[in-house]
Amino acid sequence: LLKEKLVKLHSNYLKKILLMRYEILKISSLFERNNIEYVVLKGMAMEIKEIDSSREFRDIDILINQKDLKRAYALLRSSGYVYYNKQSNDCAKYLRDMHHLPPMVSNMGVIVELHHRITLPTIFKSCPLTNITLMDKEIRDGINVPSDKILLVHTLYHGVLHHELSFGPNFLLDIKNILMQNKYADNSINNLL
Repeated sequence: LLKEKLVKLHSNYLKKILLMRYEILKISSLFERNNIEYVVLKGMAMEIKEIDSSREFRDIDILINQKDLKRAYALLRSSGYVYYNKQSNDCAKYLRDMHHLPPMVSNMGVIVELHHRITLPTIFKSCPLTNITLMDKEIRDGINVPSDKILLVHTLYHGVLHHELSFGPNFLLDIKNILMQNKYADNSINNLL
């Protein structure tokens, strides 16, 4: 009985990943056609880069250049996305100490967060990662993703500073997998560490 439940859970997760990949392809194309600068972050970036992720992820995090945030929001709205929380105002304003707009959801249930910065304003007044992430990106399967160096730094920040080590060892496993992906590359990642 437990094995059947685990198999079904895994099957559902794989279907969700396929749906999310389909959605990010649509969003990427939409942003490219409208000259929106963006980079897909975190779990979906690792999925696109085929870096073994040790955890499931529930949403698509997309970094948008701050000057393009309102247009990106309007494009997602015109594509059927709405704020997940129905009480949120239908606009693209920064809220208090947030580093992203409230989560948006498609009619297929895919959740997207549009980030205007990577780090929390309560930790860094000026985000040290946003501009470098937008500049140091790669294109994989037609989608902008961070370089492995940026992915490594973001994963470390997210696990240690953002979540204050409260999410367990998942971020350490992600770091291990990023390093394993780069074990035959130049020493730039090892130098970064």
